Amino acid sequence: MSLIKQIENLGIPVEEIAELTEQDIIRIEKKLKAQVRMDDNLSGNEVIQIVTTLRKEKDNLAILFRSEFKPLLSILRDENAFVYVFQTQVPPLNFDEDFTRFLEEGFEEVFKAYVENCLREDHFYGLSSLLCFSSVLSAELLEIISKRLEQRVDFMIESMRLGSKGIEGKTIAATNPFFYRCLNKLGAIQFETDIAMLLNTTLEYITNKVWYVRILFAIGAFEAVDANTKDVLKQNRAIARKAGVIEEQYPPGKPKGRGGTLVNTRLKTKSETGKFSYLGWIIVLVIFYSVKVLINTDGNKPEFKMSENFKNILADTSDSPNYVNLNLPKDQNFVDLMLFLHSDSIEIVSEQNISFNLPATHLADGQTVVRGDGESDLDIKNETEQRIVVIAQKWGFSEPLFYCLNPNQTMTVQPQLEGVRIYKGEMPQIIEYKDSSGIVRSHFRFKTFTDEDKLNFTEYHKTETIMHMSKNQLITITKPLDKFEVDVKVITKY
Repeated sequence: MSLIKQIENLGIPVEEIAELTEQDIIRIEKKLKAQVRMDDNLSGNEVIQIVTTLRKEKDNLAILFRSEFKPLLSILRDENAFVYVFQTQVPPLNFDEDFTRFLEEGFEEVFKAYVENCLREDHFYGLSSLLCFSSVLSAELLEIISKRLEQRVDFMIESMRLGSKGIEGKTIAATNPFFYRCLNKLGAIQFETDIAMLLNTTLEYITNKVWYVRILFAIGAFEAVDANTKDVLKQNRAIARKAGVIEEQYPPGKPKGRGGTLVNTRLKTKSETGKFSYLGWIIVLVIFYSVKVLINTDGNKPEFKMSENFKNILADTSDSPNYVNLNLPKDQNFVDLMLFLHSDSIEIVSEQNISFNLPATHLADGQTVVRGDGESDLDIKNETEQRIVVIAQKWGFSEPLFYCLNPNQTMTVQPQLEGVRIYKGEMPQIIEYKDSSGIVRSHFRFKTFTDEDKLNFTEYHKTETIMHMSKNQLITITKPLDKFEVDVKVITKY
């Protein structure tokens, strides 16, 4: 049994650990020694370890048992179990070096075993979760992890160049965004040249187009310091997203996962195939632009290369085992309607200006639940200076959900959203119009809907990183460069 479990079995209230007196510890020691004579599961050496830890490290134990270190405690209870933390848990408190020393002296081997398990299982979500606590981990442990991940990058590059058999199995880490998040937590700048080489090698040697776009998407999670590198990675991630790549943190039917990516596709009709080919040409042009960008502000950095693989990147690969048939955004009917309501062909019967809220717009008519459930709330915040309608797609719902947000307004909504679309304009109104059959119908719209608004509206924003039922989550919507951006922030709440 682990030391942490043995201390927990003493039943000492967490808030009282730091207040233990010498008499308290002597009383605990006598009780444990008596237990040794009756219980084969406890040895004399273990009693000495428990008592010594209580006597010398009670202040550090009290810190360790604080709620923010709950994931670390899970590891110390069982190094074979994986923990799941998306963002850094350690608050900006004054943990001195003595706490790090305590963790290193008492539990370093447990942490090393956990790291090895993560690397052996390619469980980079679990490793990233441990690195959320890098501020209290030993420098030696962090150096070990850095070297192991650097070796993994080198191994993947060489495997690609040599055309190794089973290349997908040898480069699985390259398709996992959490692999790159681990590098970010260790200090992205020290891996920047390696990541540039990995991307160049992928562009040149990977011929499996599914694997190819999965790497392009995942590597976009790397937080490059160099501005040009950052731009290239962002462009490629956007391209991969258009090709259907999404992040998979929790595989279907499983409560937890290692992190990774998959490709979202659908069967295409004849008419759709034409559109898809056109989109393919657009993406090829975008890729050509993005890979032309050089990251040579530092003479030691390699130049990104163009690859012939791009030309076939969007070919139909629905027969690939790496593809999973999933539903695409379910708000297409609403999108088509709104585009029609703003088209030149619409015949308006009447217009009525209204207040900007859900009851007035009638957008939420038929929605049984709009607010959060109180247990795993999700907040959406409009950080723009414009009124927007957020069209949200929730897992398991056949129809989209709608939320009206004024500037700087926050709304608590249902959690587990697949993605959102943003409809924005000026002068909210209810109009009566004639549909294609000449029947008069009514619906909400913004009176003013510019070409820029239309371009932003047609973009669907994936929000695959907010599928954690145990977390308090926030989506922020900003508009930095005449284009809406959705920023997902996750704050773990225990």
